Amino acid sequence: MMNGHLRGSFSVASGPLAAGKRGLDYDAWLPTADAPSMKPSTIETLVWVLLYGGLLILSLSVFIEPGGSGLAVVLRWLGGVAAVAGVLLIVLRSRMKTADKP
Repeated sequence: MMNGHLRGSFSVASGPLAAGKRGLDYDAWLPTADAPSMKPSTIETLVWVLLYGGLLILSLSVFIEPGGSGLAVVLRWLGGVAAVAGVLLIVLRSRMKTADKP
């Protein structure tokens, strides 16, 4: 131990620690505009379909439920997953960089 720092035989050859950053980069898992991605218009269409379609299926499951069938549970899960996917696509779309049109 020298000057309060550990001297070890390990080294970080690449990654965020090699560049002098400390800690975790929490935004690293989100895709950026540099990664191959869909067009913004495609994502916006998917947002509408998933979010509102999921909410419609979720509300349909509420009306089916009084019958006590397992179909209501399946529809509730499908609608919830679709709605959450739509919200996640809204977050993705907000982080995308769009080219300025002249």
